[in-house]
Amino acid sequence: MNAERALRPISLAARRRVKAVPSRLPEQPRSSGRTGLNIYGIVLVDIEGSARRDDLAFRRMRDDLYEILDRVTLGDGISATALSCQDCGDGMRVIVPLDVVPPASIVDAFVAGLTAGLREHRRYVDAHARIRLRVSFDIGLIESHRHNWTGEPLIRAARLVDALPVRDALATARDLDLVVVVSDEMFRTVVRHGFGMYGPTRFREIQVQIKEFNSPAWLLESDIAARCSSCPCR
Repeated sequence: MNAERALRPISLAARRRVKAVPSRLPEQPRSSGRTGLNIYGIVLVDIEGSARRDDLAFRRMRDDLYEILDRVTLGDGISATALSCQDCGDGMRVIVPLDVVPPASIVDAFVAGLTAGLREHRRYVDAHARIRLRVSFDIGLIESHRHNWTGEPLIRAARLVDALPVRDALATARDLDLVVVVSDEMFRTVVRHGFGMYGPTRFREIQVQIKEFNSPAWLLESDIAARCSSCPCR
């Protein structure tokens, strides 16, 4: 199927005949047996402008996001069943056990994988179907609770992905597919030591103040997030 044919609008009747492709990502509230109080990595993915889409476009957007995240885990050899993924409607929250993906590799794996997936996705969709993401990273003590998860790092991740400096960074650079922010905890614990592909000099400090939350965070330089995973980013 060529690209032009792939972009041809799909009728409602045709959509109803097509079965959704199964995702490798565990469905909520599956947690792969890791539910106790422990330190985990948190990746929160949020799609920009999702509210502007109609129901059919919203469904297609969600399918595309699942496919992109599937490819992230496949490309890095991550066991998808070892992750706990919560569908947020217009995004995804991924709980990452640190024995599955080491702390120094979480940002690398997801930033490089999402960048490549979004770049490929952009080649085959028109502007209305394009997906652009804000992604926050955190690390800390959380636990499973009532079919979901609880803990302060989850609140931090949610505040970061919705922060005005993060929204502005994506809104003012229409050529970008991805904006990345890490919590101060993630930066101090992992990033500042130079572990991984994206070194500390590639981040700039921002201040995030939403509701009762007021904390520094670290925004990855936009040109770095857009580079391929083989580029030196230290």
